[in-house]
Amino acid sequence: MFWLSRFRVLFACLFGLILLVTNIYKALNCSQSFGCIDPYWTNFWLISFADGYHRRALLGHIVGSISGGILDYRILNAIAFIIAALAPAFVLLKYFSRYVQSSNWYLVFIVLLVGPTTTVFFEVAGDPLHIVFLLCLAYFFLAGVLPVIFSVILACVISILMLLIHEASLFIFVPAIYLIHCFSHQRKISLPFLAMALVVTGGLFTVILSNQPLVESRAGLLLKDNSIYHAPLDALPSYMVLLQREAQAYFGSPYDFLIMIRKTIGAFAFPVVGLLLLSKLFKDRNLIGCFLCIFPFSLPLFVIAHDWGRFLIYILLIAMLLSSKLREDTTLFSGWWQTVYERMLAQVLRIEILVGALPLMAALYSAHGNYRIFGLKPDNVMPYCLGLLLMVLYSGKYAKKIGESEHA
Repeated sequence: MFWLSRFRVLFACLFGLILLVTNIYKALNCSQSFGCIDPYWTNFWLISFADGYHRRALLGHIVGSISGGILDYRILNAIAFIIAALAPAFVLLKYFSRYVQSSNWYLVFIVLLVGPTTTVFFEVAGDPLHIVFLLCLAYFFLAGVLPVIFSVILACVISILMLLIHEASLFIFVPAIYLIHCFSHQRKISLPFLAMALVVTGGLFTVILSNQPLVESRAGLLLKDNSIYHAPLDALPSYMVLLQREAQAYFGSPYDFLIMIRKTIGAFAFPVVGLLLLSKLFKDRNLIGCFLCIFPFSLPLFVIAHDWGRFLIYILLIAMLLSSKLREDTTLFSGWWQTVYERMLAQVLRIEILVGALPLMAALYSAHGNYRIFGLKPDNVMPYCLGLLLMVLYSGKYAKKIGESEHA
């Protein structure tokens, strides 16, 4: 029955490819004069320290120096698309390379590929955190081959570059850099030390770099109609303004509070189910722990920014990257933390209903312009039906019944 097994693989790959292209297409908004990149993200490629900007200005400073002050929108779109494809692809390939011997591993790979783990990168194409993500991936590759002292120096340099590109790096990618260093050199993880360092750094950023003078970028973007776009005066609101906006959006009325609950469910659904299912199917005992090591540090972002889905997907991919660097017998926690984690993990590995849950979640995923804000939106009938078909054809229990009937 080799031909049947091969047909099943080809069918799954074809289904995944069609759904991937469909979801990426639906996530994009390419009717703008900026191409497929929203003006919000474009601003960060134009502002620079030379213009008087105090934060998020390194990327624009470098681009302005290279481009001579005028950047073509086609070049910016090409760069953004390449990064959006490379970043999640590298993480997924690195993670699943450990499980190619597992039964039907490619199905879970395809599901993650066509879900928001990939499409959110295209939805927010041009996000400066994508550059930060690449820096994190570069350190992941280099940390293990460098002596400890050079690894520490490189980690510090990359962390500073990350913060100068986008200060949100402090709450996701700087902790990731620290954990990558510890995993690469078998160093003990000190989460209290990391928390203290982040609090001090975040406090300095809030006090020193909170208020941004109103300035306009001298660098410009050449648009489709040959006009030149410059970052507007209000490109960088202060942290207090951001905090007030989010507080009003979530607690301004009972209806706003209900919207926040819907948003919480929509944003957390895919990452949580993905974590549970990967932990169960591949017996990955480290993935949830890696996620839990990063997520608490990211909480300040959920208070001052509304695109929770975007942050959660980045954290999920970082957790997968970190887990791929650990041996299966590695223990992330010690003492009573280890006892609590092991008991929790034991319960996770018993959840039989999770088999096939991730394909369903991916099928329900209909890429739209608000995934980063509201999460999943189950409104696409065709992917839903195809997802159910995929679950029936490839679930472990169904395959087991087929095998038993063949041997009867």
